[in-house]
Amino acid sequence: MTQEVTFARPELYTSGRHVLDCTEYLICSSIQSSGLPFHWLFSDSWGFHYRSLRDISALAPSESPPFWTNLERLYGMRRIEHEGRTLEALAEEVVIGRGSTIVLTGDIWHIPWSTICYRETHNNHDILITGYNPSLRELFVVDFVPEHAGWVAFDVIDAFFSGGIHLNGRTYAFEITAPSLRAEEETLIRQLGMARTKMDAAVSGLERMYADLALEQDCTGLIEAWWDPMRPIVAYRESFLEFVLFMQHRALPGALVLAQAGTADTLANLASKWFSLRNNLKKLQMKGAVSPQHILSRLAQIIQLEKQALADLTELLGHLSAKEATP
Repeated sequence: MTQEVTFARPELYTSGRHVLDCTEYLICSSIQSSGLPFHWLFSDSWGFHYRSLRDISALAPSESPPFWTNLERLYGMRRIEHEGRTLEALAEEVVIGRGSTIVLTGDIWHIPWSTICYRETHNNHDILITGYNPSLRELFVVDFVPEHAGWVAFDVIDAFFSGGIHLNGRTYAFEITAPSLRAEEETLIRQLGMARTKMDAAVSGLERMYADLALEQDCTGLIEAWWDPMRPIVAYRESFLEFVLFMQHRALPGALVLAQAGTADTLANLASKWFSLRNNLKKLQMKGAVSPQHILSRLAQIIQLEKQALADLTELLGHLSAKEATP
């Protein structure tokens, strides 16, 4: 493609602050541009696994992120990976030759539209290339975090692409195959059933964590062990809220049950409580010794909201199953 192709920013019902990273924004935009909703990617987003006070995670050790699992299972989309290729070869073969788009991984240090990171911070970042003009030596770039769409000099993107962190000097890019989606009520029940199983495990794990924490005298040393894992824990709850709001907006089966139960409000409050707990950990750490009581009171509120979300989803699945069984 020698002409610019601009993908619209994905339309979210939540603020999107924790829902999508730079790569996921690009993929959701691609799905949206094909005329399909991308929100089914979040239809079983949940997770909390507890093994000990020093070992918590959003996903089980062998579990794949639901976003990528659903991308293939529900949308039939596959990643075609390109490692060690030059930018020129990919632009000629993929963008010009096949008229396709390609995601590049590189170092955000080289991105001039990133006012915070440009020549300040080295970090991996993904951008989407949707056009290439070989005569002008320009690439059309789409980015959402930070937001940018326009023609950029080839040399700028080549420097970005060649400098990916932790890639050991090798380049990495990927294409995504075209999406298709056949979401029926059976799909909804299956996805929500998986979400319910994850919620049940989360409640069990949180109760064990609460009981173990109550036996501690000081938990200052635990904060570093919790800080990184709590980020995706927050993200998965806000992602599932995004799907519930999508259900209500599209009037999917069972949406009225969730609306009457106030499930969206429960999930929004829950995501906020998790976010607040995570942020408060660092504040407590800076003050010195951290008493478990500071965390237990917040954790108790989270457990109650997690139980309410589980109860709401259990009620919804009962409603959908009864409806499906009715001749």
